[in-house]
Amino acid sequence: MRPHAEIDAAELLEWQARGARVVDVREVFELLSGVIPGAESLPLSRFLDGVDGLAGAPVVFVCASGSRSRDAAAYMARQGFEHEVANFSGGMKGWREEGREVAPWRPPADRAEPP
Repeated sequence: MRPHAEIDAAELLEWQARGARVVDVREVFELLSGVIPGAESLPLSRFLDGVDGLAGAPVVFVCASGSRSRDAAAYMARQGFEHEVANFSGGMKGWREEGREVAPWRPPADRAEPP
């Protein structure tokens, strides 16, 4: 088992620039307050249903504080995910505290979900 990485905001941007997917595991109602630009949504409550769709690239998991995303990253590492996996340990709270850009969340057109 390859352990997952714990990364900060600057490292998240580096991972993203190298092609990593940023996956926000917060619930839909939490996303309404904004997301990291380019982030995808896979709520932890539906994580096991969507985990197969994460193949193909390294993944950085994000949540509000870094706790739920740590669980998601640890799960993927235990399952032997084929690419690098990381937890953004600061979460959206840390992202905002650093004054980083926050984008409005928009559901994918093919999976529009009401708040």
